[in-house]
Amino acid sequence: MKRAVFTIVALLTALSFSAQEAVRFTSPFDFPLLLSANFGELRAGHFHGGIDIKTQSTIGWPVHSVADGYISRATVSAGGYGNGLYITHPNGYTTVYGHLDAFSKGVAERIRRYQYENEAFVTDLSFSPDEFPVKEGEVVALSGNTGYSFGPHLHFEVRLTATDEPVDPLQFYADRITDDVPPRATSVMLYPKKGRGVVNGADDKFYMDIKNGLVQQPAVVKAWGKVGTAIAAHDYMTGTTNYYGVRYVKLFVDDALVSESEVNRFSFDENPMLDSWTDYEERLRTGAWYMRSTFAPGNSLRMLKASNGDYGWVTINEERDYRFRYELTDYYGNRAVYRFTVRGERNDLPAVLPNYLYFMTADTPHILSWRDLTLWLPDDALYEDLQLDFEEKDGVWQFCRVPVPLKASAELRLQAPQPLVADKSKYYIAEVYDGSSICRGGTYEYGWIKTNVSRLGTYTVMVDTIPPRIVPQQPSPQDSPEGKGPMISFKLGDAGSGFTDYRGTIDGEWRLFKFSSKDVLLWCNLQEENVPRGHHTAEITVTDLCGNVSTCTLEFDY
Repeated sequence: MKRAVFTIVALLTALSFSAQEAVRFTSPFDFPLLLSANFGELRAGHFHGGIDIKTQSTIGWPVHSVADGYISRATVSAGGYGNGLYITHPNGYTTVYGHLDAFSKGVAERIRRYQYENEAFVTDLSFSPDEFPVKEGEVVALSGNTGYSFGPHLHFEVRLTATDEPVDPLQFYADRITDDVPPRATSVMLYPKKGRGVVNGADDKFYMDIKNGLVQQPAVVKAWGKVGTAIAAHDYMTGTTNYYGVRYVKLFVDDALVSESEVNRFSFDENPMLDSWTDYEERLRTGAWYMRSTFAPGNSLRMLKASNGDYGWVTINEERDYRFRYELTDYYGNRAVYRFTVRGERNDLPAVLPNYLYFMTADTPHILSWRDLTLWLPDDALYEDLQLDFEEKDGVWQFCRVPVPLKASAELRLQAPQPLVADKSKYYIAEVYDGSSICRGGTYEYGWIKTNVSRLGTYTVMVDTIPPRIVPQQPSPQDSPEGKGPMISFKLGDAGSGFTDYRGTIDGEWRLFKFSSKDVLLWCNLQEENVPRGHHTAEITVTDLCGNVSTCTLEFDY
C-alpha cells in the first residue's frame, strides 16, 4: 500500500512539473528585454526576488499583463517596490510589477479613495477576482522609478500563488534574452576552521586574486586540517555592462563534488539565511560578497547542498597536492572554471580554548545576564556555535567585535543609565558599528530598555529629545519628481531614533503628500491634489520613534 501511495505522489509531482514547464508568459513590454538585475542576486539581507527590466532610462512605458488573470493586490510605499501591482493568474502563478509610475484608472481611483479616507500615503489593498479582471497583453500600469529604485526600470517577479514563493522568471523568458557571456570571479578565499585547521601555518583567512581567468596563487599554498573556501564572483550578459548574481556554483576537490549552490527558488522566510551563507564579516568590512562553500549547520537554505558529509569543509590530512576546482555556470549554461592547488603539509594546530562563560552552542536557548544587561536567545537563534567577544566599556556592550547575524531574533535588555530622564519614552537602544549608530528601537520597563535584535554586535542606550528636521525645498512651487506638475516639497531628517510618521495639510485640509525614502523627500503635487490657484499655507508635522514632534509652516502662491 505504501508503495502505491509513493507512486501516486511521484506521478502527481511529475505532472505538476510538466504543467509548470507548459506555462507561457508574454512580455510585459513591447520592446526587446535587457536586464539590469537577475533573480537571486545577493542584496543586503535578502535575495533579489525577480528580474529588473531596463526601460531605456525613461519612465512611462506601458506595462502589459503577461497572461489572463485579475489584479489581486496594489501597494504604495516610500521604499521597497514603491508603486506595486500583483496579478494572479489561473495557471498557478502570480506576477508582480514594481517601481511603477502609475496604475490603471480603476486601481488608481481605489488607491486614492483609500488614501483620503484614511489620511495615509502608504497603501496595501487586496481585490477579489471579479473587481479588476485583466487579459493577456492588457496595459495595467506605466513603468517608473518609485520606491527604493535608483533608475527607471521594471522590477518583475513570478511567484507560486499557493506559497507566495518567487521563482526565476528566466524560465519563462529565456528565449527572449540573449546571453553568451560566462560568470567571472575576482577572488578566492581560504579560511581554516578555528582550532581545527591552518593555512600557511596560520588560522587567518588567505586571499588569492583572480586575473585573466587564473587564480593568482603563490608557488605553494600549504594547509593542514579542516579548510573552507569562498569565491567572489558575478555573472554578465550580452549587450549590457551590468553584473548579476551567479546561478550555479560548484566546488570540486580532486574531481569529487564537495558542495554546490543553485539560486533558483527560495521563500521570503529564507532571506535572512543569506547572511550566513555569505561571508558576513567580509561584506561589512570591505563590501565584497564572498559565497561560502562551507555551510553553517543551522542554515537550511534549500539552494545549498554539501556532498561530503561535513558541511563543505575540506579535510587536508595527507601530505600531497589537493586539486581545487570551482565551476560557475549561468542560466544559459555559460561556464567559467577556476583551479588552484593546496599542498597538504603536516602542521601543529593552534589550540583554541573557548571561554565557556561566553560560549554559546547552537540549538540551545541561552540567557546572558551581566550587571546592567540581559540577553535571551531562543534555541533556534544561532546558525552555529559561537564564541562571544564580550566586553563592556562606558555603557557600551559588545557581544561580537564584528556583528554576527542571527537566525531568530534575540531579546536584549539594557539598564537605563542614571540619572533617569523624566520622559522615559525618549530612551532607545542603538547598535554601534564602524563609528556610527543605528536605532534598534526599545521600550522602557522598570528601569530597563528592551528590544529585539537580529544580530549580535555592539549596543548602548541612547536618549533622543531632538525633534526631526523639516526643510522646505523651494519658497514657490516647482516641478514634481514625476514631472507631472507643480509641487511643494520638504526634506526630512532626524539625527536620533528616526522619524516614523508625518502629516501634511494645505489651508488646514489634509492633502496627499508623497514620500520617497531614497532621497528623504516629502512632496505634494498641487495639480493632482486639486489645490486651487491663489495664496496658501501648508503645514507639515513629523514624529520620530521617541515621540518628538516637529511642525513646519510654509506660505506659498500657486
